[in-house]
Amino acid sequence: GVWGSQIYRATDAPDYHIGNIINIVFAATAVCLWFIQKSYYRYRNAKNERIWARLSEAGRKRAEMAAEVEGNESVLFRF
Repeated sequence: GVWGSQIYRATDAPDYHIGNIINIVFAATAVCLWFIQKSYYRYRNAKNERIWARLSEAGRKRAEMAAEVEGNESVLFRF
């Protein structure tokens, strides 16, 4: 495909050191981004738990009724 022809160039044959390094960097970047995203989701879930714990019974009922409209902004939403 287009990516392969740009990463694995004929001038780098037969070992393709540059292409392999590029792929390793892409994979490492993906792993780092996964950890960042996981941390953000944990933060959001903990924040929603704290908000839920502070809500009164009436506030909880309002939150439950509005959960579908608010989507992932709802305090009931968990990642």
